[in-house]
Amino acid sequence: MMTYNLEEWNTFYIDFLPLWDGGHLEESRAMEYAEKHVFDASRYCLLDQAGILVITTARDDAKLCGYFVTLCDVHLNLADLKTASPPLYYLHPDYRGKGIGGELIRFTENVLRKRGVELFSVGVKTYLPYAPVFDHLGYREVESVYIKRLDF
Repeated sequence: MMTYNLEEWNTFYIDFLPLWDGGHLEESRAMEYAEKHVFDASRYCLLDQAGILVITTARDDAKLCGYFVTLCDVHLNLADLKTASPPLYYLHPDYRGKGIGGELIRFTENVLRKRGVELFSVGVKTYLPYAPVFDHLGYREVESVYIKRLDF
């Protein structure tokens, strides 16, 4: 049975690592800059302790199959606007195309609303097929991000 949950970093992290190492990291590595860098769990732990991290999950029985790890805080430039943005989100390929991702997004939106978030912005990798899901849920594309390696 699929459940959608709000979780704490310390309990989530144990189940997160196999998904990170087993698929999410590989999808991230398609971006050439990710190839030599190490995941910094201690920074996420500090953000969780500061109350900035919001973790929502999709679990098939107890098995973690998807997650949004979201930073939730007052906008840096607009002090009266509470925003959220996920540096990490993932749904295992076996669960894609079944409506689970959409349900996880809606669940995440509801959790964020209860925390007073007014604006939820999600970056979508151009090489992953997530844009149609966000389009379907009423999100709109408002900017593009360009990257360039400066270390060589």
